[in-house]
Amino acid sequence: MICRHLGAVAAADKPEVWQDILSDMLVPMSISMASKARAGFRGRVRRQSLDDIAVVECRTDPFAGWRGRPEVSRGDEECLAVLIDVAGREYLSQADSTVDVRPGGGVVFSSSARFQFQVAMPYEKRFLLIPKSTLAHLEGVPKSGCVELNRRSPAVTLLNGYLGVLVSALPTMSAPSRAAARDAALALVTGALREDASVDVTAAVPALRASMDAWIERHLDDPGLSPEALASAHAVSVRTLYRLYRDDGDTFGAVVRERRLERARQDLASGERSVSAIAARWGFADASHLSRSFKKAFGVTPRDYRASGFGTGAQDVTPTLVT
Repeated sequence: MICRHLGAVAAADKPEVWQDILSDMLVPMSISMASKARAGFRGRVRRQSLDDIAVVECRTDPFAGWRGRPEVSRGDEECLAVLIDVAGREYLSQADSTVDVRPGGGVVFSSSARFQFQVAMPYEKRFLLIPKSTLAHLEGVPKSGCVELNRRSPAVTLLNGYLGVLVSALPTMSAPSRAAARDAALALVTGALREDASVDVTAAVPALRASMDAWIERHLDDPGLSPEALASAHAVSVRTLYRLYRDDGDTFGAVVRERRLERARQDLASGERSVSAIAARWGFADASHLSRSFKKAFGVTPRDYRASGFGTGAQDVTPTLVT
């Protein structure tokens, strides 16, 4: 993993330094930055490898850039850039195509042709950089111009969520997991590029399950957390959702209950909330409901767990969740 940011750079030097960072971490390009924006300008890029694919995160303040004839003629290996907008807005043009990239959507373009872009506001995006040697295995790769990715497409929805999980999980992934993650990413890109915006859910199961688990984690305190909400957020049917968890030996309800109990355990260890407040926070009907579920999972009641000093340093052992 490589991470670079501007740091303590003089305002006058920021355009040149930022250009060097982007050229090293993405593809060679030129940039321009408004003089009045230089003093407060911030930018950060993190790049990770997924076998032959590069996974890149970029956070930046507004600026403009382009890849012109001098950069294209350098002869660097051609790659396909798959960009997903996380926050903010960017305008990207290649050939006769211009895409207004907004959160949840994206754009696909080639490094072998000139392009230009304008970052209009503080912006966060994620990239997959796929080398030419891999492109032969993808369907629907654009031959010229940039192609917009529809944020309402199931494959784009999954790809967006998957990249968010992937950038966090990559540093600790084993070699077999990385190979599976790479294949899942390519399956989602293929689905996103198809005109019918369909995706082979079977091929993308690792991506789909990882994205769903991350979504559940973010919504554990939401009273509206349900199979229907999770399926809708990932553009799949509830039936597909149930099958996905069943094939892994899980159920939606068991996964949510286990994670909510773990959050309740963490709250009990902190000692900042009452048992009733913790029960309400994590979706249990009342303190008695939490107490029964907690004892069944951990072997002790919430009050006994807190009184024993588990998680506060008074004990060396944390009770194991029974599955």
